[in-house]
Amino acid sequence: MVALKSPDMLLWVGLALVLLFIVRRWLARPSPGIFFPGADWLRRFSSRRRWVPVLLKALAGLALLCVAVAAARPYTERVRDEVVAEGVDIVLVLDISTSMSARDFQPENRLAAARDVLHDFITRRAHDRLGMITFAAAAYVLCPLTSDHLTLTALLETVELIPFEDDGTAIGLAITCAVNRLRDSHARSKVIVLLTDGINNRGEISPLQAADICRQYGIRVYTIGLGTDQETEVLARTRSGKTAWLKTRVDFDRDILEKIAERTGGRMYSAADTRSLTRIYSEIDSLEKTELEKKQVRERYDLDYWFYWLALGFLLAALLLAGVSPLSLA
Repeated sequence: MVALKSPDMLLWVGLALVLLFIVRRWLARPSPGIFFPGADWLRRFSSRRRWVPVLLKALAGLALLCVAVAAARPYTERVRDEVVAEGVDIVLVLDISTSMSARDFQPENRLAAARDVLHDFITRRAHDRLGMITFAAAAYVLCPLTSDHLTLTALLETVELIPFEDDGTAIGLAITCAVNRLRDSHARSKVIVLLTDGINNRGEISPLQAADICRQYGIRVYTIGLGTDQETEVLARTRSGKTAWLKTRVDFDRDILEKIAERTGGRMYSAADTRSLTRIYSEIDSLEKTELEKKQVRERYDLDYWFYWLALGFLLAALLLAGVSPLSLA
């Protein structure tokens, strides 16, 4: 739909044209004098086409009309719905120590199951900024907070088990690294989701010290412990330096994970299989809801310059036509 920003300009331009017409008629009045017969009666035998003067006046009129419309500043408007999200900033913290090679989770091992579940979780958080930290004996920023979830999922697919020489479980260090990603955030809610299957045995910062830091910055931590009470096959290094599958139990520190969650206002979960892990991330997803607001956005496009170009085109056409028939300008 086309509308006018200054419709009153049409009235003023119209009045100016009427005044111009009156002045021109007044100036064109014949002055007193003696009439001499001329050769005007021969014009009808001229080879010049009689429609040229009429067309010149029509082109001039169209040019003036376009200028008048342009002066009224026409525009078109499009209304579209836009979803405004007050999102949550979430850092996913993933244990990549060699114990995550345990084969008690489908489809392959604990790490593969965690990757699949995290991929689905990221897909569901379309309006949030997400980041990821991986850790073993040290913590690594896989991806800072970002809204580019395609890049994040692509990076997630590259996550592998840590080499044996860098093995360990630095839970406190990993949480602190996640805090560094979130402390300057202005999001409505700041969340860390920690997934581990081990006991803290590396790093200068203890898990509870890291939890206190989270509380200072208003960061909520959800902790997830992976594992069962049963023995399972885990990739290990033998004394000879070779890798082999050993059947053993891999325990996580339930007490520490519960205290971290309690101190930060989060929750502690334990997952014994892939299905329960999927359910846990679904519950966290439902707890950390993104507030969506739908509003209408009006996009305005000015059209006045199109009418100025049209006016210029009509004037050029009139000039070209006048050049063909100079008698019509007399």
